[in-house]
Amino acid sequence: MTLKDRLPPLNESTWTLEQRKEAEKIISGPRGELIAPFQVLLRNPQLMNCTQQLGEYLRYSSIIGHRLTELTILITARYWHQTVEWQIHAPIAIEKGISSKDVEAINFNQ
Repeated sequence: MTLKDRLPPLNESTWTLEQRKEAEKIISGPRGELIAPFQVLLRNPQLMNCTQQLGEYLRYSSIIGHRLTELTILITARYWHQTVEWQIHAPIAIEKGISSKDVEAINFNQ
């Protein structure tokens, strides 16, 4: 059973005003869409907002830059066996300059 099976995304037509407000912040920000884990966190808009702000800072504003941020995300995803994070960030890491050979060397599906 996956998290999506246990906590499927909420239907947008059922969102409260607070949920809509927090979702729109994410959708209009650098992420551009409401993706995991924010679909689940939408059940608690205040927690989602705090989590989103921390993640947005670390991913988009960190002093180490986008290339090293994506490398760090991949290493962390590998360590914690987080396949969703891996699937999201492996192509982004390549786009940001990490070689596909290095991405495959880190890959936990081997």
